[in-house]
Amino acid sequence: EDIYASGYVQKENVTCTLHSGAVPVKCTAITGSQWIIIEYLATGFVTTFNVSLSGLVNPLYVKPSGLVTSIHVEQVDPTGLRKQHTILNNLGYLAQGTLVSSSVDANKKLSSHFDATYTITFQPAHPIIAGGGIIIEFPAGSYNLETTDPKPRLSYSDNVTPFDASGINVSFSSNIVTIDSIAAITAQSTVVITLAGINNPAGSQTGNFKITTKFGSFVTDVNNSVSGFSFIGSFVVGALNVSSLNIMPNNQSLWAEYTFGFTIPDDLPASTLIEVIFPADFPTLSTLLACQLSGGVTSHKRCSVNSRTVEIELGTAYDNVTDIITLKLGPVHNFSSSGNSNDDFQIRFKYSGAPILAKTDLTATLTSSATNQAISTLIQHPWNEAENAHYLIQFTAPSLTGNASIIVTFPPEFSVDLGDKVYCNSNLVGTPSCTIFNRRLTISNFGEVDVDATVSLDINGVYNPNYDITRSPLSTGEFSVYLTIGNAAVKATEEGGTISTVRAPKVLNLTKATISTEYVRIPNEFVFTFTPSKAVPSKDNGGELIVQYPSEYSFYDFYPVEARATDFATNLAIKQTNKEVVLSGNPEDYSGQIVLTLGNIINPLEAITVGGIILKVFNSQEIETVERTF
Repeated sequence: EDIYASGYVQKENVTCTLHSGAVPVKCTAITGSQWIIIEYLATGFVTTFNVSLSGLVNPLYVKPSGLVTSIHVEQVDPTGLRKQHTILNNLGYLAQGTLVSSSVDANKKLSSHFDATYTITFQPAHPIIAGGGIIIEFPAGSYNLETTDPKPRLSYSDNVTPFDASGINVSFSSNIVTIDSIAAITAQSTVVITLAGINNPAGSQTGNFKITTKFGSFVTDVNNSVSGFSFIGSFVVGALNVSSLNIMPNNQSLWAEYTFGFTIPDDLPASTLIEVIFPADFPTLSTLLACQLSGGVTSHKRCSVNSRTVEIELGTAYDNVTDIITLKLGPVHNFSSSGNSNDDFQIRFKYSGAPILAKTDLTATLTSSATNQAISTLIQHPWNEAENAHYLIQFTAPSLTGNASIIVTFPPEFSVDLGDKVYCNSNLVGTPSCTIFNRRLTISNFGEVDVDATVSLDINGVYNPNYDITRSPLSTGEFSVYLTIGNAAVKATEEGGTISTVRAPKVLNLTKATISTEYVRIPNEFVFTFTPSKAVPSKDNGGELIVQYPSEYSFYDFYPVEARATDFATNLAIKQTNKEVVLSGNPEDYSGQIVLTLGNIINPLEAITVGGIILKVFNSQEIETVERTF
């Protein structure tokens, strides 16, 4: 039968003996077909006979109980007349093999301990057939491998390899792990399987395990009672050391970033869960809240918010006990009173649902409200949706001394990173730095700002939000600006202004682009041939041509760019700034082909592949890109 694979008839030298009913002449075994042909001398069909067969081979695995094993017999007389018989239940069930040796051990032997690694070692008495598998059954009622999150991680000794290119298949069901589709393993070889990420059960000992080798649903070897081990004690949830809590800003009722520093006494596996429950003083956390890990762990798989609870799942393991794990959460709306929170933070580290570390006596301390800060200017350039833009923000500042910072929060319609390469220019003295976290831009490390000084911030590389005709009103939410000294805001506004966007620009038809040289550090000449689909507005109506160079290029005031476009304008006004060349000068609206030549563009200092150059037709009165190349 097919279920026996190579079956009973595996060699040709099978011998037959008829004890009664006929005289044997010849016995032929047909290997692979499971048939034996016995030629005998008799008159007519034999109604009763007794046959002995020698040289058969027992199958490589055992049928599970409940299946009927049968023998089919056909008699054929010389005329071709056939008579069939089926002999049921005439083959006794084969006994299952027993593993030569088997053992289970673990690296962590405290009950309820998390992330233990179990090592299963055994020697099969019979070969594990190619395409077969292994079943490891943990003690029922104590382990649940199916619902644990994350699932246990398996590794194998070198002799456990895939049967084919699809790889080894692993599945979990309740307390059972099944390993299928492995290559053949010889009898009495040592097999080692490790399962990492197991949570030890409660109690004093594990109970017994069961190990089975198999092919499909058929058994080769089994040990129904592999001894486990006794636990040497119980795991106790450790005290979490919160080395720091920084609230920025720490004023009541403002939106803040909360940064926790954790000193961890032991390794943590990947997928460890950090659970932070904010005190009841806080309003429900924003769905826009984001998480950022740094220090000992720098990535997370997920960050989810539910009411006042934040859950962060570690993306990598933590194995450096000397490095602090830093967790930043924001924006969080501070509660509406100054002083300590009436309730405590509840912070827990968990693995597969089991607590590891806990801190339950941490409070938040807030200061009084900041006074209002007016914003005099909020301009974006250009207005088009999804365009790379710069934002000009201006205000009259109070005196800012010492450890001061300026925090600008963009509305939720913007992307969390604001753009691919955001950078800040300003009239601040010193060496200001500019950092971004979840639409929140913080400028720090600048020198003293005098009272009533005008601060001008030019934030570049921000992608405008999409134009959404369904949004009412069409403008975005409000920008906010906080001016802080230390962790406290001295001035703040949550209503710093809104912006609107217009549709994306059309595609500019660039038909040709050439350069004069590809050598580094050499002045280059670029020639662009293009035809706008609409007339370029005159200079008086805001018409401009803009050529935007990639970051690999640098413009120098002592080496000004040269430009000409004779048909478009005989006298071009040229302005170079921020790797852009802005051209204007056409006295009338212009339609038709434009051939634009730019000279004195210094090639990059080293041989590299540069980014793309973008050409734009711009209307400065509408602050809108009309057409551009992509």
